[in-house]
Order: sequence, then C-alpha cells, then structure tokens
Amino acid sequence: MVQLSSGTPFSPAIFEVEANLGTVVSILNGPNITLTGSNGGSMLMQIGASSTGSPFITNVAPPGRTQVRIGGTLFVGSALANPGGNYSGTFMVTFIQE
Repeated sequence: MVQLSSGTPFSPAIFEVEANLGTVVSILNGPNITLTGSNGGSMLMQIGASSTGSPFITNVAPPGRTQVRIGGTLFVGSALANPGGNYSGTFMVTFIQE
C-alpha cells in the first residue's frame, strides 16, 4: 500500500479576485505542465476546475475579494520515472473580467 500524501500537507492554489460587485469573471487555464524533480524525475500536472466554476459572478464589493481555489491532477509514473524528492513547476491561469 502506498500512502498518497505520505503525511505531507497539500492544498489547491488560492487566488483572490477583486472586482466590482456583480462582475462576471471567466477563468482560462493554461496548458498541462511538467513538474521537474530534484532527483531527475518529472511528472505531468493537469490544471483542474475552479471552486467557483467559470464564468462566475463576484459576490463581494471592493476592498473585499472573491476567493478562487484551483487544484489539479498529477500523473505519477513508476518509482524509476518519479523518484522521491521535491517537484516544482509553473502554471498559468488567466482571469478575464467581462
């Protein structure tokens, strides 16, 4: 049995969107990304849907902000392809005010 989180905390990316109350905002996810490991491995990450859905309508007036959480799916291969270590990468998410 392999423990998925191995006790390491994880969370989605959290964004705070500030816009006028009732503004329609669409979210455009960037492409899948490759995470590079500290021990030579790599794995694919697919950006998931947002907690608000897209498009969504802001429900707070400034200076308040609407919190948006976006997670993803990791595609992990064998221990040889994905040895233990720290993996990092950069992903893009665009918020479009309509």
